[in-house]
Amino acid sequence: MRLDATDCDLRQLSCTLVVATWRRPALLKQTLRALLDQSYSVLEIVIVCDGDDAATRAVAAEFNIEPKLRWFFHLTNRGLAAARNTGVRQASGDVVLFMDDDIIAAPDLVAAHMERHLSAGTRRLVVCGTITEDPDQPPAAYVDRKLHELRQMIVQESAKMLQASGPESVGDIVERGLWCGVNCSVRREAFLRGGGFNEHFCKSGEEMEMGQRLHLQGFE
Repeated sequence: MRLDATDCDLRQLSCTLVVATWRRPALLKQTLRALLDQSYSVLEIVIVCDGDDAATRAVAAEFNIEPKLRWFFHLTNRGLAAARNTGVRQASGDVVLFMDDDIIAAPDLVAAHMERHLSAGTRRLVVCGTITEDPDQPPAAYVDRKLHELRQMIVQESAKMLQASGPESVGDIVERGLWCGVNCSVRREAFLRGGGFNEHFCKSGEEMEMGQRLHLQGFE
């Protein structure tokens, strides 16, 4: 039997969406509108602005009537890993789900993540969703098209590796496909016990390092 967002057992788990942002107010507003339209209702949205930003403060003021939103501002830009760690520490949900500030989430995205965590029992999971490009905005330039094709190939190969079983589920190739970042969710307490994101990765690499670290700690 498939669970949905109205199931009483599913609603026992609460979710915190952690959104890191900086200087992208127009994109952020689109992201927040989609997150506020989720079918799963037991959630909060923690937005961490990674550095003082007047335009983002204006967005916070615009959305100040939304009780599900909580805002935090770093005084200086410290990097994505630090912003996400702040969001997790401030979260109250059983599960944290990481989102970027330019993602338009499908209405049942949170419900799908929470269903996976509920069905896991005592197993420790990192639930990884996929990301697709906006079909109404096809890449125009040659380089953009090639980058789009490369991203799609990486997503498809990673999904195939993560769904493998038996001998195919271990090895160097599989470990290169492990990550924990955008559209990934994990139990908050387990994430904090695991040490959170490594804030020395200020520019990139924190998602891959976090995923591999959780994998070595026994997470599926």
